[in-house]
Amino acid sequence: MPNGTELPDDEFVYRRIPSVWVKADGSIDIAAFLPNKADDDGLSLNRCGTAAEAAATGRSGKQFFAARLSVAALKSKGIKVVGDSPDHALIDGWTYSTRRDQRVKDLAAWMTTACKAEGPFDGQWVTPEPPEPAP
Repeated sequence: MPNGTELPDDEFVYRRIPSVWVKADGSIDIAAFLPNKADDDGLSLNRCGTAAEAAATGRSGKQFFAARLSVAALKSKGIKVVGDSPDHALIDGWTYSTRRDQRVKDLAAWMTTACKAEGPFDGQWVTPEPPEPAP
């Protein structure tokens, strides 16, 4: 379980979504809400003020959408959202190993209808260069 505090009902979080997972009609592919290999502590969410800010956390040179989710709505479905830093949160228990669980798939499908994708926006995160070897 991630360290952190469960988020209050009045907070909103964003899920950054690669542009390939948003269809031309604006609908969102379920893959956007299923944990991937990087989600080893829980499904990654951004805590920020706008969709553009959430999308900007994506890799530079790529485009992203962001979907705004109500913590209260997530909690009403039994989903626990935990803050692990001031700008990041996790859906507790949603890891790559649980992505095939029927409950996770059902709730991920619900999330595709519980929000709207905003964007696309340009990612702005640049991969840090590895440190120079010591002489």
